[in-house]
Amino acid sequence: MPPLRTLCRFSLAGLALLLAGCGESGPQVFPVTGKVTLRNGTPLRGGMILLESSGKPSLNGIGIVGDDGSYAIRTKTTPLLEEEGAVAGRHLVSFCPAIRNGGLKKYEDVIHERYLDFDSSGMTIEVTNDPAKNTFDFVLDPPGR
Repeated sequence: MPPLRTLCRFSLAGLALLLAGCGESGPQVFPVTGKVTLRNGTPLRGGMILLESSGKPSLNGIGIVGDDGSYAIRTKTTPLLEEEGAVAGRHLVSFCPAIRNGGLKKYEDVIHERYLDFDSSGMTIEVTNDPAKNTFDFVLDPPGR
C-alpha cells in the first residue's frame, strides 16, 4: 500500500484537475496595473487598491500595493477562479493603506480619508480590452488636504 502522503498528493492533484474541468469560465478580464504615490512623490507602501465595477457589481477587483507603490489587479470571476485583471468598463476606485507600527497608525495618518470610500474618492478608471491602455497611476493627497 502506498504511503499516505503519496495518496494525498494524487488525491489533491486529481481534485484540482476535476475542478479545473468543471463549470464555465468567467467573464473576460484584462490586465490592470499601475503605481500609487503620495503627493510628495513617495510610494504608498503596502495596502490595497479596490475597484468597484459599475457595469458588473459582483466583479470587483483588488490589488495589493507593493513597497514601491506598484499594483496589479485581480478579480474573482467565478466562485473558484481568481484571475489577473479586471472586466472592461468603468470602475470606481478606493484605497486601503497598510497599517504600520504595530497598528498604531490610523488610515487617516497616511492618506486623506476620502480615498477610503468609493463614493468620496472621486477616482474612476475605464478598463478597455487593450492592455496597453490599462495602466493607471494615482497620486493621493495627505490627511487634511
